[in-house]
Amino acid sequence: KQWYQRRVAITAGECFTCSSCGRTIDIKESFNKVNEKPVCTGCNTNKFTARCDDCTLPISGQRLIYQDKNYHFACKSCNKCSAPFEEGEVERIKVLEGRIFVHDNC
Repeated sequence: KQWYQRRVAITAGECFTCSSCGRTIDIKESFNKVNEKPVCTGCNTNKFTARCDDCTLPISGQRLIYQDKNYHFACKSCNKCSAPFEEGEVERIKVLEGRIFVHDNC
């Protein structure tokens, strides 16, 4: 459907532009929608994607969320065994004293 809407806009002589930066989005380029408006991949990553509260880089895919903070799984490791946490093992993570992340079996 997104391709069709973009094709119709371009065929009608309109420019298909990013609602954030105003750059023209090419017909073959992927894009995202924010508030039902097109956003180029660069703006989506830089402005609208959650960022890790440890390393500050954008998070794509699964993320660890605790007390309104977002983390890459790889940026958090068990305070007891030092092994990094992995996607899919969120049920095995315990938080002690509100800030210490550990595996439930450590």
